[in-house]
Amino acid sequence: MTGAFLCAQQAFLRMQRQGGGRIINIGSISALRPRVNLAAYTTSKHAVTGLTHALALEGRDHGIAVSCIHPGTTDIPRVINNVGGREAASSIPLMPVEDVARTALLAATVSCGTTVFETIVMPVTQRYVGRG
Repeated sequence: MTGAFLCAQQAFLRMQRQGGGRIINIGSISALRPRVNLAAYTTSKHAVTGLTHALALEGRDHGIAVSCIHPGTTDIPRVINNVGGREAASSIPLMPVEDVARTALLAATVSCGTTVFETIVMPVTQRYVGRG
């Protein structure tokens, strides 16, 4: 959260001077649907969502669009290591990190005056509604 806040603070100042820009925060699906034993992670990602909403309000009069992407379970080494290696992870639906990158690219390239405010990108088979 500290990093997202400090980066956004500096970007916001520069974007105000130049007359606009875009800030894209990366949250997590856990900000919206928590998991057991992840209170600190969920709280930090929920804070990123709050930061996004506050900056979007503060930025709109300055032409600054602020977005938040909430990825689901993504195939990166940290996820694999946390679930006990690739074999253990094979039972968890994972999406390629490139899908998150493509979502960020979409948010970055929509026409001026348009924003992809908040979006969830996740594997089709990942639990979300009724997540347990």
